[in-house]
Amino acid sequence: VCYADSAVKLIISWDEIWRLEKTSNVILTESIHVLAHGEDHYFSMLLHLNETFVIMEQLANYSIKRLFDKEAFQGEPALSDPLQITKRLPKEQNLLEVHESFLWVPFSHFNTLGKICLSENYLCFASQDGSQCHIIIPMREVINVEKPDSSSRALTVCVRGKRALRFSEVRDYQRLANTIRSRCGISANEIERDLHRSLPEHPAFQSDTGISALRRVLTAYAYRNPKIGYCQVNDITPGSQDSSCRSYLPAPADAMNILTSVLLLYAKEEEAFWLLVAVCERMLPDYFNRRIIGALVDQAVFEDLIRENLPQLVEHMTDLSFFSSVSLSWFLTLFISVLPIESAVNVVDCFFYDGIKAILQLGLAVLDFNLEALVTCNDDAEAVTILNRFFDSVTNKDSPLPPTVQQASVGNNEQASHISVDISELIQEAYEGIINLFNICFLRSEWSPSFLLKKST
Repeated sequence: VCYADSAVKLIISWDEIWRLEKTSNVILTESIHVLAHGEDHYFSMLLHLNETFVIMEQLANYSIKRLFDKEAFQGEPALSDPLQITKRLPKEQNLLEVHESFLWVPFSHFNTLGKICLSENYLCFASQDGSQCHIIIPMREVINVEKPDSSSRALTVCVRGKRALRFSEVRDYQRLANTIRSRCGISANEIERDLHRSLPEHPAFQSDTGISALRRVLTAYAYRNPKIGYCQVNDITPGSQDSSCRSYLPAPADAMNILTSVLLLYAKEEEAFWLLVAVCERMLPDYFNRRIIGALVDQAVFEDLIRENLPQLVEHMTDLSFFSSVSLSWFLTLFISVLPIESAVNVVDCFFYDGIKAILQLGLAVLDFNLEALVTCNDDAEAVTILNRFFDSVTNKDSPLPPTVQQASVGNNEQASHISVDISELIQEAYEGIINLFNICFLRSEWSPSFLLKKST
């Protein structure tokens, strides 16, 4: 079974197939499911699906018959030189590195000497004589690179389908490991760990269908843009910060999976993917990376807007870095991480219409709505509590979602002590503010990355 396009090349031998069946689900109405080496492949949108399946079934049965009859399958021709394995790659692939090493061959129970060849998208190995062992693995299939023993020059490359390649006696093993990790562009373990933390209370992500869709979109974007990928960042806030507000500080990866979850609630997978591309690459550039320069610039703009529009708050809290720390999650997740989900989706709508201006306006409206309480608080922890209770009290009377679907909830006594506000009224108040788009653009140009760099030096 062969499949190829500009980004994917797949070759499965008939004797490697464990299961072959027609299937259907919510996302793919009808497809052919192929299970090989513990990995699932789904082929859909075929013009003649039934005829294709019948032919595949006949070929699979024939291959099994040949195995029972002990007939041999003709393997690929041997290589006269290990480096010739790169000729089996797509023409646009360039050879980047070559490392001599041993590869453990499980079925033969010995290490075979050969060469590791790395291109932009493939990891290859060929034994010294070119006949004992030669493999080609797409980098996207690599999920981890481990060093089993710190005292040896060995590496274990873990591949999807619960497979692993153990290389030993690699002279420059650290360079090889770094190259493979950088070419993979993602950490599947990090994505997998965060899947069940994305809107866990929503029914759509309490089943494998929703979780699988989220996994595919995040993985696809990590492959599209390896510079952003799916990074985990811990210490990303500028200036000093109190421990009471650190729970409001998501890593860019956390923000990315939360945003993608909401997009999948209202869009198909492909549409959600391209919306994520628009957010990360056009609407919020330099937000979702390790330096988050874009978010830091908008935080500086937000501080300037607070000084200009909320002088009472500035008089009470001369150090506005607290609001920068707390508001970082507002910018990175478009308020999804702090507002109930049925209210947050309205904010996302405004963001796609007006961009970051909508987030800045709403941030000022939130502070203005809680101005009296904030100017009387004694410390940062009390201010965080005030904002937390306010966000939990925001409702959406027009939401089609059931009331049990909430991103955050508080006790009945706390809700009773805080007056609820409808998200539509809050957004209207934000848009009726005195901020204009020209002022925001001017401030962003003042707080540009080059300006931040000059200040830091």
